[in-house]
Amino acid sequence: MLDTMFEPYCIICKSKISFGKIVCENCLKKTYAPSLTEGDFKVYHYGKYEEPLSQLITEFKYNSHPKIGKIFGEKLAYFFLEVKLSQISTTMCLIFLQII
Repeated sequence: MLDTMFEPYCIICKSKISFGKIVCENCLKKTYAPSLTEGDFKVYHYGKYEEPLSQLITEFKYNSHPKIGKIFGEKLAYFFLEVKLSQISTTMCLIFLQII
């Protein structure tokens, strides 16, 4: 019933999504593009700061969507498990970079 009263749309691509969601699965997949840069330090990248990731960060930062915080938390946990950070001796900080 709530789906018909308040039709939910993805905040990125505006496609219809199920009630309780804020971002569609297609856009979520596009936000995650891990990579590694090696030099004096190894730098692990969650994704490039471009759409749709940049939109999601902006929406989280300026429009106070707690559901986006949960999405980032889950995706970052998956990222940390995927790159096996527990096996790497490293110092880590999270930085969102804009590629110019």
